[in-house]
Amino acid sequence: MLKNIRQNVFSLFKNLKLKLETENLKKLENSIVVKKRFYTDLVNDNLFLKVKLQKRKEVKRDLEREIEIYKILKKKFPEKLRFFPKLISEGKHKNLYWMLEKAERGKLGGIMDEDFGMKKSFLSKVSPSYLAHLIFLYQNLKPKFPLYKHGGWWYWQDFNGYRVKFLNKFINSKLNKNLLTLKDINLAQEILRKNKNFLNKNVHYLSHGDLYPNNFILNEEGRLIILDWGLANFNNFAFDVAFIYLLAHRLPNWQRDFYNAYLQYVKEKDKFKKLFNLALISLAVRFASHCYFNLKTKKEVFSIFKKHIKILKRAITELKL
Repeated sequence: MLKNIRQNVFSLFKNLKLKLETENLKKLENSIVVKKRFYTDLVNDNLFLKVKLQKRKEVKRDLEREIEIYKILKKKFPEKLRFFPKLISEGKHKNLYWMLEKAERGKLGGIMDEDFGMKKSFLSKVSPSYLAHLIFLYQNLKPKFPLYKHGGWWYWQDFNGYRVKFLNKFINSKLNKNLLTLKDINLAQEILRKNKNFLNKNVHYLSHGDLYPNNFILNEEGRLIILDWGLANFNNFAFDVAFIYLLAHRLPNWQRDFYNAYLQYVKEKDKFKKLFNLALISLAVRFASHCYFNLKTKKEVFSIFKKHIKILKRAITELKL
């Protein structure tokens, strides 16, 4: 963590002419205690503050990336088409890097640690074709500053990580009543290995990369805003689609309409379907893992867990044909 965080944040508030309320102090203290990467807070009725707390270079890089993405999006899309936070100002104060954006009030997509996906009440108010169109719009932007490329190496590394901490434990647990086998896991891993070069050749599209329900808000004007672009990267054009598809599990018809709406923009449909299934393997394991480690306290998520495992097995089957 950075030195003199409290004093420097107090100084930053004063410098920005912001009032430091009791709730701000509590949130700052909690962010420091749990060693969060950023202190993020609503600092008045209209502004949202984000401050880097950790020393690590990649944390600063994530904030810089987010700021640059917002500038590019603002330049590309007029206010009437805005689907991203409005950057107000950014800078450095002492050892702190920070940014201010317009606060968005409205209906949140959900809380991942509580809802394990998008809320049904949220999805029912969002047009699947509209969200598919937004993804298509931003995917084809070409930022000139460097972004990580999430190709075959990333899919392979991510899957192996979840295999060690989740899959290997689950297949030997009492919960696994023929839901998943070692053969399934090995086959998924082999599919990713064989498709490393294919994934590498398709890393050409801007990906938000972090499309959890917490990062969607339907504001009071009825505008859909996608928050927190700090982990944006280059990936294939199916990854963000698969991300939303999986987390929309509460409304299967919405899932289907969303997938079909995006497919209308795709020229190489066979390529997309293959990439979509590869992304499903990666993300279904991730989201199933999140459910698995919350089963003791939230047993109702087991039904969601089984949905992700079912989709994982379906993707494996389609790719091995």
